[in-house]
Order: sequence, then structure tokens, then C-alpha cells
Amino acid sequence: VPLITDSIVLEITSRKVDVAESYIGFFAKVPISHVPVGETTGIDEPGQLWDLFHSHKEEIPNLQPDGIEIGVSMIGEAEDGTFNYFVGGAMKPNTSTNGDLTIWELPVDEYMVCSFEAENFSELTTSALGKAMNYLFGTWLPNRGLTTQPFSAEKYYKNTPDAAYMEIWVIPIPT
Repeated sequence: VPLITDSIVLEITSRKVDVAESYIGFFAKVPISHVPVGETTGIDEPGQLWDLFHSHKEEIPNLQPDGIEIGVSMIGEAEDGTFNYFVGGAMKPNTSTNGDLTIWELPVDEYMVCSFEAENFSELTTSALGKAMNYLFGTWLPNRGLTTQPFSAEKYYKNTPDAAYMEIWVIPIPT
């Protein structure tokens, strides 16, 4: 059932992944202090990793044309004060990679998925994303006695001139 919070429409559903999804792209350790919050300016290492991916996208072998793009934050595997971040796109089945590229898999599991859209991509990745994350992690999950494994995946779908759409994927665990 869609819900409205902070002037945004969210839909939170449970989904099961039966076969791991493969993505190909770039990986980096990011200092938590290098992530922009709200209107903060400064170093935006996740944004730089996205820029790297998009500037090399046409050259990446085995990338699905117009496939889902994904950004994954993994806090549990990183050193203090950092998190691991992966940026990539859906990979063609039964293929591999070389050199500087990383393959990351969305594992088989049960997920909570928060879906939302915005008028354009800029609005989607700033205000709408912030509102969705605040509600999901600050209200919806705690109200159900849940937290998540120390990672979240943001799936970006092909945008149209009329709307931009994405999903936040997390694996819930009881608190």
C-alpha cells in the first residue's frame, strides 16, 4: 500500500531474490566524512565513483544495455570511519570481467524494498532519496522492530522525461 510522508509517495514491499543478481562496475573505500549530506559542499567520493562509471559505461564489456544501475553501501566490511561503495550496472548473464572492474552480486535473500519516484533525476537523488531513507531507517523499520544488515543497495531504473524511479533494497533483521 503506498504511503505519503514528507510530501513523497513511498511503497515498501517484501521481495525475495531466488537467484543472485550480478552487477559490474567500480568499487572504492569511502571515508564517511566524504559523503555530502543535504546541501553540504566538499568532496563527494560516491558521486565521483558514479562519474567514473558513467564516463566508462560505453567501454564496459558485458554490461546490459539500458539495464538497472546500482549503488551499494557496505558498512560492515570496512575500516573505522569508512564504508565500501560499489557503483555499477546489470551484467549480462554467464559473462565475466577483467582488470579494473569489479563484479558484485545482490545475494539470494529476503529484502524490504522502498520504491519511489520524482519529477527528475536530480530531485530523485537528492531530496526524494533523503526523505525515503529517513522514513525507511528512522520510522518504518524501527516501528516494526527491525534493523538491517550493514548494507543497502540503491537500484536506479531507466528514467523518462516525465519521471525518475528508484528503489532502496535492505535485508531486514529483528532488533
